[in-house]
Amino acid sequence: MWSKDSAQPEGLVDGVRIGAGIAAVRVGDVYQVASSRRTNYGGYAVVDASASLWLDAKRQQRLTLSIGNLFDRQYATRLGTASRDLGGASYAYWHLGSPRTAQLRYTYDVGAK
Repeated sequence: MWSKDSAQPEGLVDGVRIGAGIAAVRVGDVYQVASSRRTNYGGYAVVDASASLWLDAKRQQRLTLSIGNLFDRQYATRLGTASRDLGGASYAYWHLGSPRTAQLRYTYDVGAK
């Protein structure tokens, strides 16, 4: 689910707008057989958010701050299996999803009117 909006608050230069968005992804139970056992590695939710500031009335220049995995949730995107060196018993391990990340981006739209 993704939602976004923009507005021009009072006090900003005429034509300058701000915007914000939020996305939530929910993954239900996901099962995989690993090391001869059925293992659930799903059942998590990740929230992403962003905020934008258009710097001019033509909306050609924009600064955007995006934060992925806003609440820094630890989750697995899939499972892997490996064998120990001694004894040969296998074990399962998680391939972890991305931790919280932040990105600041400047965009200049040459085609804006």
